[in-house]
Amino acid sequence: PSANGLKANVIGTSLAKMGTASEMLSHLPFVTGNDGNYTVLGHGSPLIYINNRKVRDMGELDRLRADEIVSAEVITTPGAEYAVDVPAVIRIRTIKQRGQGWSGNINLNYSQGHWAKANQRVSLNYRTGGLDIFAKIGVSENNQYGKTCAIINIKGNKPWETTVKDTQTGKIRNLSNEIGFNYEINEHHSFGMRYVPQNSLGHNDFLSWGVNIPTCNGIEINQSNFESSTQSKFNNHSVNTYYAGTIGKWTIDFDADYLNNQTQREEKAIDGSGQDIHSCSDSRSKLYAAKLQAGTSLGKGKLSFGSEGTLTERLATFTQSGYSADAHDLIKQKSFAGFANYSIAFGQW
Repeated sequence: PSANGLKANVIGTSLAKMGTASEMLSHLPFVTGNDGNYTVLGHGSPLIYINNRKVRDMGELDRLRADEIVSAEVITTPGAEYAVDVPAVIRIRTIKQRGQGWSGNINLNYSQGHWAKANQRVSLNYRTGGLDIFAKIGVSENNQYGKTCAIINIKGNKPWETTVKDTQTGKIRNLSNEIGFNYEINEHHSFGMRYVPQNSLGHNDFLSWGVNIPTCNGIEINQSNFESSTQSKFNNHSVNTYYAGTIGKWTIDFDADYLNNQTQREEKAIDGSGQDIHSCSDSRSKLYAAKLQAGTSLGKGKLSFGSEGTLTERLATFTQSGYSADAHDLIKQKSFAGFANYSIAFGQW
């Protein structure tokens, strides 16, 4: 147990053999879920931090190996440094790499269902003195296939039954890269930066087709076929920088993020009415965020305080074939907050 929840050691345990951080998290106490969607039992969806840096892209958990993690702490009573609506927090601390010169690893994953799914990742590190330079590249391919059959019964003066048979397929191919550095000046000061570009390899394609078969008193009425297709592509960029230091009795943590995401999506559908439905959407989002926190011992307790600010901007356009109105939206938001926290222990309290 920790002061605000429960802390689990990962290195040297069975958790380190779970593959990626994404796969490992669902094996932590009180945590359920997968693929970036997690829930802390009795609390809700947690914020996730890696080395004091807020995770804004859940795909980062797929790029972090479980055997690179020292510990993971599940915080069920978040303190003042988190927003009041944050129900829980998971904080991951990774291994501090040692040694000098070049190192690297290759991680290949393949699974076969009706169709195949594969991930390939290659990472390189170069360390000299307190400087650690790293580069990673990953390619993922996820082919999806599924069938559903639903039967809907309506009881009234006449019994109605509708059978819906549906087949869905998806082909997703993405590329993710990461380059950056960490520099440990001495045991009291360190800083670093990382840049992560991500994009789809061509279009990601999703198809769905099937049939509606309604019957009344066992007699088939107006059977109709339907089909839909979706093509999407994205191009995302993120930059993060941080500083962690100790000055006398004070600890200082600073990190800042910049995100620039672009997504294009095109949908087509035929619903049996004879009228084709077609729509296109294009969204562009930017985020600027920074957080500064300081802490020190005060009396027999600990005092921490700081501030956090975010600026977001989203431009979205939507056009379609006439079944509803087009849209052109620009949303901007600024948020600034200050916080302070003092904690002290009295025996078991």
